[in-house]
Amino acid sequence: MFNNDKQTIEELNILGKFRQGSVYGLFAQVKTRGGEQLLDHMFRNPLQEAVAINQRSSVFQFFQHAQLLFPFDTGQLTLMREFMDTETSKNKALVLAATLLKKILASVTRDERYKKMMQGLQATIVTLNKCYQFVEPLAD
Repeated sequence: MFNNDKQTIEELNILGKFRQGSVYGLFAQVKTRGGEQLLDHMFRNPLQEAVAINQRSSVFQFFQHAQLLFPFDTGQLTLMREFMDTETSKNKALVLAATLLKKILASVTRDERYKKMMQGLQATIVTLNKCYQFVEPLAD
């Protein structure tokens, strides 16, 4: 069993996104904060079973050979994530009332919540369309 304590990680120069020559630096070609968190998690929790290691390796090889371009704008992804993380009610009437209240407050005062909500919704729509464009060629 591989134990990756702090001393081992430092001695093997595994982590350290800003440290030259780190193993993490060799793989750190992520474009988003979510990708960075996933990569960090993979390095801090290494796989131990050969089957799982080979599966992960084949996923990396697939995307490397496919030479896909990452079509997403990181700003749009951030807006989408904030929008999706917003607590909302499951009651449609309450959601409608809250949305109307935000819109009224935005027109009467300088309340930015409605504008931010609309930007998040638009970013989500744009990102979902780009997701479709991104995965469509993979179906072939």
